[in-house]
Amino acid sequence: QAKINDLKAKRQQVIFDAKSEAREYANKANEELRDLREEEGRAQYEIQGFQRDIEAATREIARLEARKKELTKQADELREEWYKVNASAYNGETTCSCCGQELPEEMQASAKAHFDKHKADALAKITERGKGIKEEVARIDASIVEVQGDINHANEGITRQSTELVKLKARLANVREVKPEEVKPEDIKEYNDLTEQIAALEATLDDGIESEDTTAYQEEKRKLTAKRDEIKDKL
Repeated sequence: QAKINDLKAKRQQVIFDAKSEAREYANKANEELRDLREEEGRAQYEIQGFQRDIEAATREIARLEARKKELTKQADELREEWYKVNASAYNGETTCSCCGQELPEEMQASAKAHFDKHKADALAKITERGKGIKEEVARIDASIVEVQGDINHANEGITRQSTELVKLKARLANVREVKPEEVKPEDIKEYNDLTEQIAALEATLDDGIESEDTTAYQEEKRKLTAKRDEIKDKL
């Protein structure tokens, strides 16, 4: 019986090994399919990344344009202010407001000089502010060009990966997935050989049991017959 159990265990292992081999074969056969699917996934991921870059860059350009518009408005206001200040002229009094007498010439000159200095200082401040705005606008324009370059680069990337994706899908359409082949025990010679060995041993075991039972029966029969003959002799 132990040998039979051992053979049955071997037979079970044969099935297990056959199924493992079938899975391994299918796995190897699907290697190209897996590679193509991975490449497809990478291409899709790249496209999504480029799309996110474009969205972020578009928002950044909108922010820069809004800031430039605000600065342009400030520059226009400063320009108007500069023209207004520059057009102003000294119209100070030449006579004393108390006595009505003509102010000394040096006092008139001092007042005029004070006005001119104040005007020049005001114009200089306006010019300096305008210069700062102009420089910031120039930096914004440079940033817009740079960000627009990022958008162009991303669009090129999308075009490139989309072309690659079309090629991959065409290749995938021609590759079929291989399923593990169904294992049929009756098609495996080793399995059949073991099955025959098991059947033969089980048959031998059955014969042994039947032989032992018959021998005991025959012995019992012989004893009963002898006893019967003995009783007959007594009669």
